[in-house]
Amino acid sequence: MQRSTAIPSMRERAATLRASLGRSRVEAAPLPAPGSAEAKAAFAAACREHSIRTNPADGWPGLERGGGQIWTRDALGKAMDAGGITPAEYARLYPLASERELLIEMAGHDLNLGSLFALAYANEYPVTLPSTPSLEQDAVPALASEDPAGDALLLQLGRQFDAAQAHEMAACEACNAADREAERHMPERPACLTLRASDAPLHIYPLIMMAAALEGIQLKSADIEWLRGRMPMVHEVLRPIRQGERSHIDHPGRKFDIVHHPEAQARAEEIVGAWDAWWAEKVRIHGEHLTEALDDAANDAANATSALGEQIAALPARTADGFRVKLRALSHYMRDALQSETPEDPDPDQILAHSLWRDVHGEAQPGLTPFTASRQEPNLISMLDLASASMEDLHTIRETARLVGSVADAVLCQPRAWESGVPRPTRNDAGKLMRWVSDALSAVETAVEQEAAGRTSLGADDRGTRLHVLAGVTIDNDDPDELAAFAHDLLAHAEATREGR
Repeated sequence: MQRSTAIPSMRERAATLRASLGRSRVEAAPLPAPGSAEAKAAFAAACREHSIRTNPADGWPGLERGGGQIWTRDALGKAMDAGGITPAEYARLYPLASERELLIEMAGHDLNLGSLFALAYANEYPVTLPSTPSLEQDAVPALASEDPAGDALLLQLGRQFDAAQAHEMAACEACNAADREAERHMPERPACLTLRASDAPLHIYPLIMMAAALEGIQLKSADIEWLRGRMPMVHEVLRPIRQGERSHIDHPGRKFDIVHHPEAQARAEEIVGAWDAWWAEKVRIHGEHLTEALDDAANDAANATSALGEQIAALPARTADGFRVKLRALSHYMRDALQSETPEDPDPDQILAHSLWRDVHGEAQPGLTPFTASRQEPNLISMLDLASASMEDLHTIRETARLVGSVADAVLCQPRAWESGVPRPTRNDAGKLMRWVSDALSAVETAVEQEAAGRTSLGADDRGTRLHVLAGVTIDNDDPDELAAFAHDLLAHAEATREGR
């Protein structure tokens, strides 16, 4: 892995922290009151800053040991004792590991992390230390002999994480309830946004279709933007030529002129006006129910949980109870990490996830389920009726999703998608939006391709369109069976076209 020239080395980062250490003693802000909201906010901010300082964008390439793990001084000693690395390798890696751990310690010292933690959760003390678990009670017997007092802080953070998680669930559910309530009050879709057969000669739809095929099509946002871009509406008419003008080759004595189309303009204005009014009312109703206060409360609750999760991740687990804390926190962000049930024919990862769930919750508590509440996000695929779409519509949807997705990917490479003035690359809200748009549209492309692959009894035009939709993804997948099936369909299409079928 190549180190970015814009990112300082470990030695440079350590030197910077050493230089700032003296300044921090002089410039340190007054400590907040114990147990106050200011104390919790200061601790959360310090946690975020600690994560930024100790997790460089390029990672720790000199200390990577595979599987996403990093060499520590302790791990190096154990590996050399067991013969996993040679003394020469130990001597090379030890200074790097020591420098990294010094950087972490100095960052915590510079940010006064321990003091802020104590002040933020002053009301939680004194701590009642758990008794040493027995072999029968502990799901990880090898850890039972460890002193549980060593995990006292981790267990305390676990209780705070559980409380923060419950608060986040409640805040998210409040937002979801507001979304559902807003949906109940949404205005009906204006009838004029559904096309009629009489719209065919007006050319107000992106696709050229027979009048009967237009009947009943519901216009979507992409159709409205296309129509908006065509306004004012015009059309071609034949008129007699004037002196000095040339006739159209197919119409002697006449030529085509592009002129204003009053009927199409009136229909376009009706559609665009109704769409804008409908969406404005939907936005207004949504804003009335899902207020900024609700949204901010959900974001603040998520940030508080995240800050505690980062602190849990920073502490080593020395007992089985400590590992349970980490697993519960992990399942908050990875929904499948703990599974209360397994399917009829489970895969190995599902079996292991269920085993972890049993270890965390215990067989005596089968009613417990992992945390599943989350903010509801729009699902683009559920908004589309792909099963009823024509093959040409499927092709248009796929091409549109691919075009817009490529634009989103391009924006992700631009400075506008990234935070400025932070020590490591971090996407801003615009970047997160573009990442979601790109992923969501990629899922739409896949859904369209799967729908197209499942259709077999097709006419000549649809056969060609289907093959066009499937060609790229089939070749990219490079699966021999898929390529053979595609080649068979292609040859069958060629034969049918040759025979006029």
